[in-house]
Amino acid sequence: MNVGAIIKMAIPMAIRKVVGEMEFITALKHNQMEVLMEILNGNDCFAILPTGYGTDQDANEAIDDGTISVIFASPEALAEEWVRQIKDVSLIVVDGGGLDVDEEKAFRKYFRYIGTLRSIFPDATVLALSATCTLKMKTQIMSNLNLSGKARVIETSPNRANIKYVVKRTPIAIEETFFWLIYKLCELKKDFPRILIYCNSIKDVCQLFNYVVTETNLMDQNVVEMYHSETPQEKKEHIVQNLGLDSQMKVVIATTALGLGVDVKNCHGVILFGPPKDVVDLLQESGRCGRNDEPSVCVIFCNRYQLNHISKEVKEVIGSVECRRRCLLKNFTSEEVVSDPAHMCCDLCVSHCNCGSCTPHPIEVLVGTFSAKAEDALVSSDSDTISYEYESDVSFDGGFE
Repeated sequence: MNVGAIIKMAIPMAIRKVVGEMEFITALKHNQMEVLMEILNGNDCFAILPTGYGTDQDANEAIDDGTISVIFASPEALAEEWVRQIKDVSLIVVDGGGLDVDEEKAFRKYFRYIGTLRSIFPDATVLALSATCTLKMKTQIMSNLNLSGKARVIETSPNRANIKYVVKRTPIAIEETFFWLIYKLCELKKDFPRILIYCNSIKDVCQLFNYVVTETNLMDQNVVEMYHSETPQEKKEHIVQNLGLDSQMKVVIATTALGLGVDVKNCHGVILFGPPKDVVDLLQESGRCGRNDEPSVCVIFCNRYQLNHISKEVKEVIGSVECRRRCLLKNFTSEEVVSDPAHMCCDLCVSHCNCGSCTPHPIEVLVGTFSAKAEDALVSSDSDTISYEYESDVSFDGGFE
């Protein structure tokens, strides 16, 4: 056996030995090992892995004497002069926060500094990490980071086959849209299944939360909570902790502030009160449920007014007449997307299912109990009940045209 082969075998063994000595990590996942092997071989790497693959890193490395071997940094930090004082950099890591790309603006203001690092530290290996990335974003990121032609892209399939996608047209008024929630919460109380309801503004979160707790008298019973960027930190921690447990917290109404890194236990339903602006948010928010791989459902509530404030790609998902899953995932992967049985794919594929045992998901049954006439929402869109400015928790420079 030659020296190269021996080294190739020794590296994984060394990695496992180091990991085994760490207090909070028991083992590496297959893709994590692939990433480390690429880095140790001196190859640039772009890892597109979902939350839970260890992409959250501490960006506050101590810089005492101007020397550091590994950098975890946001684009904004790279605009400062201290960067040029660092010597002997061997690895540059760009975490998921630095890879946020708006389809209308390639990168946020300081992102260009990351690419500049390649000229400052030409011998450093680059590792880019992202939880969710469209095909277009992937091309932009690799170009702006000046990743070498040998850069390895390691990713998992974005397809969550256990999550069904359903679109339901709704009235504009919150009270009409969520009448079913009041009825079932009063009936089932603590037996109500855990669901997350995502809204596109803090205003909607507050209106819906006040409506629900007022009508159900559940204000002080820890059954219904709301979560947004202005929620006190202590309350945020309380909600996140309870979502990770089999607690009596059943309904959390939130903005995208309840985002990446939140592990929600026993949640098999997500309701989006208004489609998200882009497909990245749609994929991420829908993926908050079904973490245990059990059958789950994402129900997208939308009225005519809300369709004015979403991207072309999201409109295609909402208006699809064939398969919503394929329409969504074509933005993220070129692989063939198949869901079996078909009735668990989306509301459109139900009619094509031949399994002989098609049944709606329990969350679909709950949502289907409201009796408001959704057709009214498609005729009238002049109500000011709902405000969709998309500026409460995520800043999109320039707003909407």
